[in-house]
Amino acid sequence: MTSLLPTSLYEALESDASRWPGPLGEDARARLHAALAMLPEDVREAVLAALLDPERNDWGRAALLGLMLAIAAGARPVGMGTDDLVELVGSRGDRFGLLPVLFSLPRHRWGAPEDVRRVLDTLDATFGDRRYLLYLRRPIPGGVEPGPIRKAVSLWLSAIDRGERGERHAIYEDDELAVDLTLLDQGDGAGRVLTVGPVTTLEWLSVIDSRLVDAATRSEESLGDLPLVMVLAANGPWLLPRGYVQQLLYGTPDRVRAEHAGDQTLYEATITPNGRSLFSDRACRAVAALWWIEPSNPDDPLAVAARTYENPWAANAPRVPVRGSAFVAQGDLGPRAAAVLRWERRA
Repeated sequence: MTSLLPTSLYEALESDASRWPGPLGEDARARLHAALAMLPEDVREAVLAALLDPERNDWGRAALLGLMLAIAAGARPVGMGTDDLVELVGSRGDRFGLLPVLFSLPRHRWGAPEDVRRVLDTLDATFGDRRYLLYLRRPIPGGVEPGPIRKAVSLWLSAIDRGERGERHAIYEDDELAVDLTLLDQGDGAGRVLTVGPVTTLEWLSVIDSRLVDAATRSEESLGDLPLVMVLAANGPWLLPRGYVQQLLYGTPDRVRAEHAGDQTLYEATITPNGRSLFSDRACRAVAALWWIEPSNPDDPLAVAARTYENPWAANAPRVPVRGSAFVAQGDLGPRAAAVLRWERRA
């Protein structure tokens, strides 16, 4: 088989982890070749050009992974709709646009390991044998200087020892660090009992919401009411609680039903659109589904796990049964009707 990619391009992709996260072995190259061979020429050229462009690489990777999922589900790419959107035709002949959005997640959620260790060692030494809890309110920045927090904590603990202060919980915040500290009563063990890392779920959901609304608005301005499937790709695990994601997309359920039978769990939610969730927002009326994908195998850069969230209030939604778990509406709905959604597994 003659490769559609020259060896130099593979080498360029593999030489920079920011362009492609992991080596492309023979099997991965064969699958990449097979996927590219199924693309129209203009789509293939756009994807390849993006992969080698530092400013477009994120789009190229998300587009390639999304197209591979779409093709496997029976859809057929037909051409570029805009610079950022690929037009496809589903198995029933329905047209839709694939709009990739890639998010670069921080490699270390708490901060670089050496910086985290320096701060933790400083606090452990300052507290000594005292038992305490630590909550990092935001990631620790690179090159942080722990001297100021050591001095502040030492003064706080000394005041408690002298009986001048009684509060056993303190918040420390400066331009670099923001932490909560709780001094515990004496008990088994000594030193730091528990460390809680930064909780950034709400910040990430806000970023996701903003980028999706902006992308959907730009698409509508260019292509009108073409149904959209948006691919949310990431360079690592999202680690976002499913409940928060559902809240962002659908809003608060009117009713939830969960049943367990053996190793199977039935989860069903009834939701009335209120205009405040992303899917019921007028700006996202053309968004038919989100494919939430992330790497599933560190040894295979083309392997992804996919979660599909269908928009029950979208008009002319295409049917593209991507493998993985899917939150699917039961029955056809009107634009303002309450939706019953249920998780199902697609092979």
